[in-house]
Amino acid sequence: MEKKTYQILFLLAVCVALWGGLLCASAADITPESIYTVDEPYQYPILPGTAEWRALNTLEEKIQACHVDEELLASMTTPALLETVLTYPLLANIYAFNSIEGGIENVSMYFPGISLLAVREDVNDCLIECAQAVTQSREETSAISKLNIDTLSRYLGVELSEIGEIGSNDTFSAAASTAYGGATYWAP
Repeated sequence: MEKKTYQILFLLAVCVALWGGLLCASAADITPESIYTVDEPYQYPILPGTAEWRALNTLEEKIQACHVDEELLASMTTPALLETVLTYPLLANIYAFNSIEGGIENVSMYFPGISLLAVREDVNDCLIECAQAVTQSREETSAISKLNIDTLSRYLGVELSEIGEIGSNDTFSAAASTAYGGATYWAP
């Protein structure tokens, strides 16, 4: 009887070890490349300034029109997710509160893109690359786009001071002055 008990315990230990090894091997196979398979930013079907947008009368209708499935956002590469966040039609709502932090927390309640972006390991590099691309581009970039990049960078603690106009100390004030008539909410 005692010999059978040891055999059963031994077999059980072997099964647990094999199962644990399979779990570890599976976890090791998971890389950002295998998780983040969508490399194109989301294209919002209705945008501000269009007749369809003007037909939306409430914030709730606009939130529904801009909805992006959280699973889709989670499967995006960080550059695609960043672009999706930066082009989110209701991102300007982050400036409608007493602080940027409060605005971002509020917008994150109905758009999880910012929260998902905040936990990405490569978000700093992506924001820096985005800021560099904007400052080096020959195309005109709107003051609001520059403001959004600067605001997200500050919120996420990404230092852009080495990157020309977006990283300058006056960027937020200048962009806010241009985009929102001088309203500033960021306390550096």
